[in-house]
Amino acid sequence: MKYKGHDIEETRNVMRYERVDKFTGKYSNEIELGIDELDELKDLIRKKEAELKEKGVRFSGVRIEMTGSAEQYNPNGADYPAEFTTELSWMEEENEEEKEKRIQWEKELIDMEIEDEIGRKAWEERNRRASLEAAIKVIEENGGMVKNLKI
Repeated sequence: MKYKGHDIEETRNVMRYERVDKFTGKYSNEIELGIDELDELKDLIRKKEAELKEKGVRFSGVRIEMTGSAEQYNPNGADYPAEFTTELSWMEEENEEEKEKRIQWEKELIDMEIEDEIGRKAWEERNRRASLEAAIKVIEENGGMVKNLKI
């Protein structure tokens, strides 16, 4: 879509996440999985793919993401505990509400950029005029004369 000379994507894919609580834990950044747990994770992927297909959602790349983090010191309060997080993730076409909000936001950004550019050009023109007027003043104070100058 074109908006004031700028391109805005009609649709965009977004990353979706769904936490898998069974394989997520606080106070440890480690996890051990056996064959049964690995099969359960594969089944989670298959179930999510089936669910998305049933809903008619355009998607790609359903995956399991596993992230561990060490305990972290927080100088402003309680420390952050170690944790291990497991999530399903996939790319999905944004829904209508998300699309409308994104397009509206991008239009507002374009409008702000245009306003900034107009303001910048006006500021540059004021500075150019002020510089010319100052130069004319210096020339005239030193006995010179400026003719037919368009400011």
